[in-house]
Amino acid sequence: MVSWVETTLSFTENVLNNFRTDQISNLVKSDDTILRFGAFLFEKYNTTQAQFKRQSMRQLGRLSLELKNKGDIFKNFSEMLLPEKFDAVVNATKALIKLNITTQQKGQSFKYHHWR
Repeated sequence: MVSWVETTLSFTENVLNNFRTDQISNLVKSDDTILRFGAFLFEKYNTTQAQFKRQSMRQLGRLSLELKNKGDIFKNFSEMLLPEKFDAVVNATKALIKLNITTQQKGQSFKYHHWR
């Protein structure tokens, strides 16, 4: 069994250090809930599928950023999981999906088929 310290170092080297530097990655790296989600994926898939892990974390970062851009104030991602925030999260997700359909951005992480 691999220790948490080894997992953390390996997670940092293989996932966090390979993010491109932008607003979303800065948000992802500063949010404990998103980091824990990424660490969970890392433990599940270990060093394989690094791009999938980064992309999954960026999805959550984009959602968080969209909510902040709409004026919703959250300290961290875990606050978005509260039942009273459900409508705001759904609206932000719809906005991200609409952005993807409108701009036809390749690689945009919120695609319709993810939510069927």
